[in-house]
Amino acid sequence: MTLHGDYFNLHLRYQMEEVAASKPNTTYVRVYFGIEWLKSSRHQKRVTKKEYSSRQQQKHVV
Repeated sequence: MTLHGDYFNLHLRYQMEEVAASKPNTTYVRVYFGIEWLKSSRHQKRVTKKEYSSRQQQKHVV
């Protein structure tokens, strides 16, 4: 999945893994994301930092 913008694209990828029989009905979901910068911006550092911290907070939500 790619979210398009004027200055950057945000790429998201999900990987789902079923856990062994020791934990029935359990699936691990790993989310990978990256920022592709299309234009230079003076806020590039701020946006990158905000996106990474936002994704870290969402990681703990179940």
